[in-house]
Amino acid sequence: EAQRTSLEVVMITCTAVASACASGLQWLHSVLLVGQLQQGRWGCLTSSVITHNVVVCACQRDGRWTLAIGQLDVMRHRRMLPDNVTYNGLMSACV
Repeated sequence: EAQRTSLEVVMITCTAVASACASGLQWLHSVLLVGQLQQGRWGCLTSSVITHNVVVCACQRDGRWTLAIGQLDVMRHRRMLPDNVTYNGLMSACV
């Protein structure tokens, strides 16, 4: 239980940092951070829909629509269900 809680804290922290990067228009840092999270860096082998939404929004703000769509592919591969935030971010990225 303690290890699970610790991994959740790591995921939440990484998501918060990725969000801060996205807010500062540092989309690449946001993408790289989430990629490291998915690769098992820091002992965490998972991400969340929220984490991917942060990356979609970061990419959308900088017009990186192909990377935003790539997050949808990653989510589908990980059997995550995109939500309204995901789809709104993708639509905004593509206009």
